[in-house]
Amino acid sequence: MNLTQRLIIESKKSPLQVFSYLRKYNPAPFGAYLDFDNFEVVSASPERFIKMKDRLIETRPIKGTRKRGATEEEDLALKNELANSEKDKSELLMIVDWNYYSSYHRDLKNLYNPDIKGMKEKYGEFYYNIILSRVPCAADIEFLNKLGWKDYKDFLKGKIDIEKNAPKLHNRVRIIGYILNEVPISESELIKQIEELLEMDKKTKRMSINLCERWLERLKSGVKVKEL
Repeated sequence: MNLTQRLIIESKKSPLQVFSYLRKYNPAPFGAYLDFDNFEVVSASPERFIKMKDRLIETRPIKGTRKRGATEEEDLALKNELANSEKDKSELLMIVDWNYYSSYHRDLKNLYNPDIKGMKEKYGEFYYNIILSRVPCAADIEFLNKLGWKDYKDFLKGKIDIEKNAPKLHNRVRIIGYILNEVPISESELIKQIEELLEMDKKTKRMSINLCERWLERLKSGVKVKEL
């Protein structure tokens, strides 16, 4: 129920008649009619906030709309316009990530059940892909450790376009420095990622990752990741 926008009208139609009309002319996938003792609820929602069934949790947020066309041809043209809109695609991706990471993340992460086959790997991969897109924090590493996550490929640079956004990478590496000793990444994998970054630095000359040089020196002297 959306309580952010309220519109009060008087109608001679009963709630059931309104619902029947909506089902005919606007058959939203998550419509409902609820008849209680002292009030009735009519819903015609295109979004699923949350569904829990058979130990599975599903949410279907949406972003991006178009008006209906006057003809089938106009409908098809508007549908194609929406499907090919980079702006709407970006907003949809943003709201999906935001739902999982912000509001649902705090609750759903505590529902992880290692007895569900495949849940550990799929959820771990999904969560890991999100933190590659932003600066990770200690809570991220704590949760991934809880999942037994070991595949920390591209962890240092994440999904940053290094040539276009070197300062962002510098900030990411600096923050990672505070939590690196909690990351179950192997010394050999970390050395590989550091050397790749330093090689890119030689080509672009736009990064400032002296911290990586210090890590590399210590790792090659025999220091473990947990001791960095």
